[in-house]
Amino acid sequence: MFEKVNLKIENQPAGRWLCLLTLFSLLLVLSCKKDKADFQRDSAVERVTGELSHTRIIDLYGYDQVIANGDSLTNFVAPLSPTDPLYKKNHYKFPGTKYFPEDGRFGNSWWSGENFDAKVGYIWKVPKSLFRSDNSLDVELQILGTNRLPYEKTNFSIALEKNRNMDYYIVPEPVLGGRGKYFAAERDETVSKPGYFKIRVINLTYFLGSRSNFNGPFEDHYGDITLTYANGEPVSAATSNVDPAKKVSEYVEVPYGTYQFKVLSQLGREISGATGNNVYRILDPPSSSLPRSLFDPSNVVYAPIKTYQPGGVYTIVVTPLPCEFIMNELGYTDIKYQNLFKIIEDKEPPVNMSYTRVQGVNALPGQAVSFRLNGVSIENNIKYSEYSKYQIKENGKYQVEAVDAGGKVLAQMEQNLDARMNYTFWLYPGADGTSRMSVSSNDLSGDLHMGSSEDDGSFGYQHYTMPFSKRFFNFCPDFPYLTITTNNGQVIGGAKDNPAVYNLKPGELPAYFPYTWGDWKIKSYEILAYRSTPQVTPGIWADDIKVLTNDNFIARKELYTSTSKKLPAHEPGVYSVALIGRTGSQVPAEFKAKMIFIKHNQ
Repeated sequence: MFEKVNLKIENQPAGRWLCLLTLFSLLLVLSCKKDKADFQRDSAVERVTGELSHTRIIDLYGYDQVIANGDSLTNFVAPLSPTDPLYKKNHYKFPGTKYFPEDGRFGNSWWSGENFDAKVGYIWKVPKSLFRSDNSLDVELQILGTNRLPYEKTNFSIALEKNRNMDYYIVPEPVLGGRGKYFAAERDETVSKPGYFKIRVINLTYFLGSRSNFNGPFEDHYGDITLTYANGEPVSAATSNVDPAKKVSEYVEVPYGTYQFKVLSQLGREISGATGNNVYRILDPPSSSLPRSLFDPSNVVYAPIKTYQPGGVYTIVVTPLPCEFIMNELGYTDIKYQNLFKIIEDKEPPVNMSYTRVQGVNALPGQAVSFRLNGVSIENNIKYSEYSKYQIKENGKYQVEAVDAGGKVLAQMEQNLDARMNYTFWLYPGADGTSRMSVSSNDLSGDLHMGSSEDDGSFGYQHYTMPFSKRFFNFCPDFPYLTITTNNGQVIGGAKDNPAVYNLKPGELPAYFPYTWGDWKIKSYEILAYRSTPQVTPGIWADDIKVLTNDNFIARKELYTSTSKKLPAHEPGVYSVALIGRTGSQVPAEFKAKMIFIKHNQ
């Protein structure tokens, strides 16, 4: 807040003349000066411009300072103590250095979402110039205390290996049983087949012993690990049951797309992902899930949903990493280590300029259908109310057809398929008895527009690494207007008469803020269909349409029940919910109108 300064001018003639004389003298001096260039100091930090090596150091412990061959590469500026008078204003300010120009610290930047008391998974590609002529490099990593002295440090030497892409994972020393201070693994940067990416797992789990809070002991995740899709189904035999002795699995190729990979312990229980996010890093010890409060676990285990682009290469590593747990009824937390997983990018994928993903949904009662793109089937004999798996296609213009078992074209449309997009084609009946087709473009980004209006949109979005988003459609011609609500007709989506859920017409696909958002804290909910009109909303409850409940959005309940764990209220993901079928006394039971849903991430 600006202070207003009031200047009082006294009515004194002598003072007035003195002021005029002073002003005249000042103007005279300034008029005699020669023009000079306005030099300004360039405060930009010098950056390393030389070639980077194929050697990376991946810090899974949380060091913030680095010395290489005796030379300090970071700024060694100690963080301010909270008791320091300058803490509130300057505790996050660190000058950049040549090797770490952003904030002069080794690790994720001080203001990064991944940095909260400990840095998680920082990747440093070592400049080639740092290695000696014999290709050796001595490294010392430190954590600097507020007293400017290191309270944690480690020393090791590595070599620049010819024609090998090496990663050195820095982990707590007990993890390797005293046999070293890092784990070395060669990474693969070779090109995958078109439209695919590569992924593997590294098992650096450690037996952490007994620890607990009021709810009980921490889960023990030491032992074999298995990489699975969101529903708990294994990705591959090669990435299953990887034991702590073998440590590294082979890479496997997976079609590009949006996945919520999970890691299961040898007991079949979910291992939480590691993050610096203030919310997702808090765990309920006995379930490894996100707690609503001290005695109220959600049973939702954090695992980020991410789009893995074609040509990318990834490693999922499991090792002791910092998390928090609630200590008391006031919500205070403490930091402990738990075996958690972190996604490491081994090779940055090129920008996807070529590939797109498509699927088809059969909402046409009475027959199985197939979808063809430029005459090529994406999947045959899709039964009513079912949908195809995603197929990868090259971007371009396509003639899309839905055909019956005899090859008769039921509906068709032309559609441009853009790279990096995700499309669903819906076949459904029109009120006139014909078959129709519509296409939805599905947003799997996890980004939610916040409604801000700045010019470049840089702060206009909130990114959710674990979204709970749903989009609603009406493909029932007997519902001229469909309104979707939650329990007892209550508003869903935050605003009454929201066009994304109110008065949905058959075959019309709302595109303006089409998704409703939930979160992991929700305990239960229902999704109800209402017969509405433009004048009356939500209208009359359609009690002939089966209500969807939160537990419908759990892909495989045995993922939890098989290990004696409690079910979460629902699972995260990006969903489409659609009313399909027909109403009326003459409609067979199997074709009666109902709500179905598709989970677009795997």
